[in-house]
Amino acid sequence: MAQRRLELTTITFNTVVSACNKGGAWEKALHVFSAMVQSKSELDAITSNAAIGACKTGCYWAKALQLFQLMKQSNIQLTTIGFHSAISACAKATQWE
Repeated sequence: MAQRRLELTTITFNTVVSACNKGGAWEKALHVFSAMVQSKSELDAITSNAAIGACKTGCYWAKALQLFQLMKQSNIQLTTIGFHSAISACAKATQWE
């Protein structure tokens, strides 16, 4: 039987990162996001926001801020969701100052 390969597109990564994050697998969401960056797929606000949300869940405030900075450097539209997730990650880890 012939094997079929899934084409890894931005939409594919968006779906997987978001599903992992919503399913409580925040570490896996960050791993998939890292794979997306390494694959040179086009980053967008959806995937970036989901990755920042995963950082919030895992109390990785520094990583959340790093991803937020990556969004700015990559000219990805900064959204209310991204701002909120980054602030919440800091607050959850008591790094609000």
